[in-house]
Amino acid sequence: TRDLRALVVLVAAWALITAWQVLPVSPLSYLLGLGLGNERRTLFATGALLLIASGYAVDRLPIRVTPLRLAAFASIVVVAWLAASYDLQPTDELVFRDELVVLIPLAALTLLVVAARRQAAPMWQGAVFLVALLPTVIGWGLFNPLQSTEVMFRKPDTEFTRELDALAATRPDGAIAVSGVTGAVLNGVGYRSVTHVIVAPSPEVFRPYFPEVSEEVLNEVFNRYAHVALTTKSHPGLPAPDLIYLPIERMAAFAATRP
Repeated sequence: TRDLRALVVLVAAWALITAWQVLPVSPLSYLLGLGLGNERRTLFATGALLLIASGYAVDRLPIRVTPLRLAAFASIVVVAWLAASYDLQPTDELVFRDELVVLIPLAALTLLVVAARRQAAPMWQGAVFLVALLPTVIGWGLFNPLQSTEVMFRKPDTEFTRELDALAATRPDGAIAVSGVTGAVLNGVGYRSVTHVIVAPSPEVFRPYFPEVSEEVLNEVFNRYAHVALTTKSHPGLPAPDLIYLPIERMAAFAATRP
């Protein structure tokens, strides 16, 4: 049927991306461009596909929710948790993982299904809805969308920020070049930091700082999305596809640095 075909497409897409995540399937890297990013970057996609497929199946297909099937699903969750704890962790200790939280609404759904059977009432559709709503209520029930965001965006007053304030005050433009803080965190707090994130590739921005670099090298290193960090080496480098190293000695001429 049409509904079944739509579900097969969603599941096939989920299986394809999952195969890229867990198996050494090299052709997927080149044919679909999945190799342009890290496997972890596709976890949201697989989760979204699985969620959409599950919702579509519940809405369109004649699915029966029984205690036996719920028990089978719970067993899969527990077995996956055991496998992850023993095979994927540095130690063999059993570590609580977020995946186990699903067992709580699963237990509630089992009780509702049993109650519906005893009362001979078609309650399982409502039970599925309530169980799906439960994580949202737990996660966002106390969230106030009208609360002040000052706490989120206010610059913290710590020993580290006071040190950075003193460093920025040594230059008229307030520019600083400090290692140890990744991404655009310092810029987000309000500092003119050399360490940043290049969202839109702009090789020419770096030309004044490295006039001796050839056009080819300039394009290869800076024409990309990347995190900008500092290095003790004497020339800019590209240790990873999304990471650019700038020599701190060179940047010290344009920004204040710590000794």
